[in-house]
Amino acid sequence: MYEVKLEVKGVRVFVEVARERHVGRVAERLTFTQAAVSARIKQLEGYFDSILFVGQGGEQLNLDKGPPKGFP
Repeated sequence: MYEVKLEVKGVRVFVEVARERHVGRVAERLTFTQAAVSARIKQLEGYFDSILFVGQGGEQLNLDKGPPKGFP
């Protein structure tokens, strides 16, 4: 098994996506690609072994209060 590291850049991206709730706008503001923002979020999800956001209609919903109704 490999070790997943927690990086400051990933935490920054997480905070920005949580505030903005939109990967595309965060990517544009931070001058990243959408894929890079998504990869940072996936990296954090691996570190915490938890889903942090759920995409819905172009927006990202923070799962701090648990998944939305109907989400598996």
